[in-house]
Amino acid sequence: MNEMEHISSNFKAAQGLTFSKDLPLLLLVQANNEGVKEWIPLHEGQIKDSLHGKVITMDGEHYLHHTLFKEIAEDVRAFMNEAK
Repeated sequence: MNEMEHISSNFKAAQGLTFSKDLPLLLLVQANNEGVKEWIPLHEGQIKDSLHGKVITMDGEHYLHHTLFKEIAEDVRAFMNEAK
């Protein structure tokens, strides 16, 4: 409940922040989110400065981990092997 009460201010506070360049960064993203304009480019922008960043789009609902947990586990394992 607290998170939802502060979602707008937290989002504004996080804008412009970046991840460390040497942090391996894997984003598993819903492939077709019609509710957010520029959904995929938004995530691609988050990894653009990462030395080892990757966006994987997945067909599914917002809570991808509910139905695609096996695929997510495989993607995480492969990413961890690539990041070594």
